[in-house]
Amino acid sequence: MIAAYADRPPCTDLAPVIQTAITAFGPCRCMRESDSPFQVQGERTFRTNLDFVRQRLAFLAAADKEWLLQRTAEAFLFSKLEAYRSVTMTAMKSMARQPGLSS
Repeated sequence: MIAAYADRPPCTDLAPVIQTAITAFGPCRCMRESDSPFQVQGERTFRTNLDFVRQRLAFLAAADKEWLLQRTAEAFLFSKLEAYRSVTMTAMKSMARQPGLSS
């Protein structure tokens, strides 16, 4: 997480830090996030945050921006959800096979 930024948007001082993180970890392991509600005060809005990634990070290819803004979060969050569902279903099936544990 990169939490330090300039006092006012567009926070271009973050670009080299973000570039270093993406170079080190790859766009598939990085994601944009917000520090809401603190980040969305005054001139800071979700729009300025998204526009920063979309318009100010010229070193990123379109596919990299897609990972940063959407795909990494989807992969992380939904894979965790699917893993949870799988474990839950396995446990429920196991309980159903045991006498006295199923309803």
